[in-house]
Amino acid sequence: MAARATRCAPMSSFVALSRAWDRRGPVKGFLTNVQRAAGGLPLRRMPDWLRPVVGWLMPRIGPKGLEFARARVEMKAVETIVHLRREMPAKIKNMVPPHVWPLVQPYGLVPADDERADAPAEKRP
Repeated sequence: MAARATRCAPMSSFVALSRAWDRRGPVKGFLTNVQRAAGGLPLRRMPDWLRPVVGWLMPRIGPKGLEFARARVEMKAVETIVHLRREMPAKIKNMVPPHVWPLVQPYGLVPADDERADAPAEKRP
């Protein structure tokens, strides 16, 4: 039998597919909801009659594959920082690894001076 050469799709097509769904809008909306919930404000829930419609629609037009995974990782990072800032601000320095801060920076969450473990220590006289 002769070996058949298989052709892979060019890398540019994978890049184009990954940009088909923009996750920034939904993650910003998630951040707003998390901040409202952390502040004690009630959240507006989806009406019960709309849930099956959204459940049918999201797999067809929503995020898929890597974009879904990236959106979930960014949402969990946002949720972690908002929760720790509210509930345990003294522990945020040790509980949030340095690689999380660049993930949440596009959404306006920037670390304070005392929130980074890799921040330069103050010089003592």
